Amino acid sequence: MAHITLTGVLLDPTGEFSVGDKVRFTHKSTTGETIKTATSELTIGPTGAYSVNLEYGLVLVEYNDVRRRQYQNLGVATVNASNPATSIPELLNALVPVSSAELIEFQTILADCVTAKDAAVVAKDEAEAAAATLDLIANLSQAYIFDTVADMSASAIVFPDGKMIQVNNGVQSRDRAQAEFIIRLPSHTPILGDILLNTGYYAEVHRPSDSVITRCSMINKIKSSSSLIKKYYKASGGEFFVGYIFGGHPNQPRQTSGSYSTVIEWMFKRDSDGLYLIKKATSGFVETLEVIQPEITSNGTFITSSSPNSFTATIGDKFSGLFSGTDFIFKHFADNRGGIWKFTLSNGLSKTISTFRSPNEIASVTVFDNLVYSNYTFEAEFMGDDPLNAPSGGTSRGWLYYTPGNASEQPISRFDIVGVSAIGAVNISSDQSINDFAIKARLSGTADAYNWVPEHSSIGSATNITSEIFVDGEIASSASIVNSVPLKEVREVVINSVFNAENPATATTALWRHYISHTINSNGVRINNRLVFQANTDVEIGYLALLGADVTKLDRISYNNNTEVPTSIVNHSELFNSTSSVALTGAFDSSLGIYHGIGIDADANSSGQINTPWQANYLNLKTFRNDSVNKIYWRFGEFLTIPAGTIITSTATHYAASNINGHLAI
Repeated sequence: MAHITLTGVLLDPTGEFSVGDKVRFTHKSTTGETIKTATSELTIGPTGAYSVNLEYGLVLVEYNDVRRRQYQNLGVATVNASNPATSIPELLNALVPVSSAELIEFQTILADCVTAKDAAVVAKDEAEAAAATLDLIANLSQAYIFDTVADMSASAIVFPDGKMIQVNNGVQSRDRAQAEFIIRLPSHTPILGDILLNTGYYAEVHRPSDSVITRCSMINKIKSSSSLIKKYYKASGGEFFVGYIFGGHPNQPRQTSGSYSTVIEWMFKRDSDGLYLIKKATSGFVETLEVIQPEITSNGTFITSSSPNSFTATIGDKFSGLFSGTDFIFKHFADNRGGIWKFTLSNGLSKTISTFRSPNEIASVTVFDNLVYSNYTFEAEFMGDDPLNAPSGGTSRGWLYYTPGNASEQPISRFDIVGVSAIGAVNISSDQSINDFAIKARLSGTADAYNWVPEHSSIGSATNITSEIFVDGEIASSASIVNSVPLKEVREVVINSVFNAENPATATTALWRHYISHTINSNGVRINNRLVFQANTDVEIGYLALLGADVTKLDRISYNNNTEVPTSIVNHSELFNSTSSVALTGAFDSSLGIYHGIGIDADANSSGQINTPWQANYLNLKTFRNDSVNKIYWRFGEFLTIPAGTIITSTATHYAASNINGHLAI
């Protein structure tokens, strides 16, 4: 049948991949071999890429943002040989009312394409359609859809207990167009909102979804209470790190900056099977290394008898030299006789700097910052008195930190960020927790012991691993990560991994194919999981979102259901509901008034997409251990069998910050 092919990548408004979003195409005409009302659905994968063939006809296009869980009608497109669209956006830009001429064209296409079908083929198609409907009715992992509540109520279909039902035009939930119900046996005791069906069964309103997805984001509260300056990336020994710098000027030592630069450094490391996972997040001060620039060339009368506290008193005297880096630092002695220097950089920038101070001090001043990293030449000219501070007796002096012939006593330098200082640093994301996901499973029908994926103590849980790491869109080679990558400023790091999940007792059988991506940028560490089950699998326990925090320096837990608890509870665990986000905060250095925090936003509905309603009241679990580790889980199942062919997806975002404005207000 004639068709057009649409390919490309879909992005969300922030420029990130539209992972999990769906596009639905519905034929509004019977054209060729495609029947009116025929529907197909496209789900955007972890890379944002898509490729779809669209048959000729009048096609209704609808879009479902994963965060809204509802389809939006975007219009009807004319799909034929005259349509130039090669991507979904181009198709949407070509949405126009259908003309009479186009209808005639479709009728011509239909006349050319439709061929006679013998009765046997028709009967076969009808039988396959009936079998597919029966499979859908019995499959608890997939929702059955009605147009209206009235259609659902009047239906003669006997659904199994626990079946999920969606009604497109039912009672509106608070943030989605579809109402959701769960089928219950005739013995069910109905409560307000439940519906008695024609079959005698009940449709129970699916309430847990309503209670979790409209709450605020604790991550956004952390972000709004902190000031992110820049991010960096470095790698060595098979591990790599992404740092988030907050607070004061990151390229000056904190002793002289007037404010404090702090950093949250995320560490990513392969486990024993070779799978890249979050290892920990560390909070601490920024460690910097001073890089002194080459010796200057002086032009004039410079007094160096008390070097490195050298000076000139002659207006118009100059010194010049070379500089490479992003932040130009001028070091000098300063007293109440200090005058003005004018610095001019080879890129055209200029700035005046005063060397007047009282009392005396050795000062390091940022002259130019946030430069494009490059090689520059500069010139500094002494301009005389500071117009705001006349010299205290005698002639003003242009001070500079300079000893001729001594490479370590030169006036121009830069400070390179090394990472997080070991002095005072603490882990806030526990290195004793696997935050990415964890499932304890075995092949269904066996009596084998349940085994954790990813591995907790024994290897062989993740096999046939393929991983790629992208740094600002460029792939990072495995060799460079194993050896070393010097610290550099970065916008985004992405890890994409694919593997087979196995129980070592049945190592030749893949339980599921697992796709996991970590996207690390200014929005945090976003983890997308997609599990495609290859075999019937028994799950003892599983979670696809977790925040495991080291509470050594975190003393408050705030949930987005307006509750708080202290972190000091030990040897305690409990189930709870109605939260999709949590933050832990505390004082990093109380004497300096520096606080830090870590949080998570979990798509709880996504984490429960296998639609096992008997787990709905056990969505969240929190545990407080006596080793200062607190964990918040979003669970998707406990002691259940997941059929082959089931697809489970989840999204969770982690964020940590320092220099936040005290404890967060919930």
